[in-house]
Amino acid sequence: MTGAVPGPPGTVEVAGLTVAWPSGDDPGTAVDGIDLAVEAGSIVSIVGPSGCGKSTLLRVLAGLLVPDAGTASVDGIDVAGAPGSCAWLPQRDNLLPWRRVLGNATLGAEVGGVPRAQAEAEARHLLSRFGLAGVEDAWPTELSGGMRQRVAVLRTFLTPAPVLLLDEPFGALDALTRRQMQAWLQEVWMAVDGSGTGAGGGARTVLLVTHDVEEALLLGDRVVVMSPRPGRFTADVPVTFARPRPPDLVAAPEFVALRSELLGLLGA
Repeated sequence: MTGAVPGPPGTVEVAGLTVAWPSGDDPGTAVDGIDLAVEAGSIVSIVGPSGCGKSTLLRVLAGLLVPDAGTASVDGIDVAGAPGSCAWLPQRDNLLPWRRVLGNATLGAEVGGVPRAQAEAEARHLLSRFGLAGVEDAWPTELSGGMRQRVAVLRTFLTPAPVLLLDEPFGALDALTRRQMQAWLQEVWMAVDGSGTGAGGGARTVLLVTHDVEEALLLGDRVVVMSPRPGRFTADVPVTFARPRPPDLVAAPEFVALRSELLGLLGA
């Protein structure tokens, strides 16, 4: 899509995307001809079995993989093999042990060309909102798992990009901490990035990969379901619950019904 007319900031479009692994320990096609259009300012959750290509899709959008076929664009611009158009949070927090909390939080912004002093000022402004007030001078080894994830998410938010790619951001946390982080991420996204009302609300676009169907429903405006490898999209389910979505929403009959529908689509 190189040369296409730029779309609204945060618009994502994938067309006919195919990625194959021709060699190595696990050769084969990772994703096969997938199409996806994401409105600016929305959160799209992506669920599917292990190995179906969810993380592969995010790596293509992050500019870290060049597909074998098809296109991936952000704001109408081809991003394949061109890192920097999206802010990417991988499964591990990947905090640098030689940088304190503040230094880790500003890393994405610095790499994105933001002057260090400006990045630090913006980070300090958000420390309290991200639950990190008073620990800006701590080393990563002094933090709990949940605190490390907060630093990693702050680093992602501070990266100057219209799209956030979150790959199982809370997968390594215990159930209680994970639920707290889900509520917190929704709150932060709405407060920092806009009203949380979707396109036009001022929020940045989020693509969230998760194995947790409840998490997908609590956070997403849509839930896209992928098949076992080779990964293809098999369903696109709208989620219309009003925001903010409280943790006890998971017990509401309409939530339980939608969760059951998604589990059925996943064959669970």
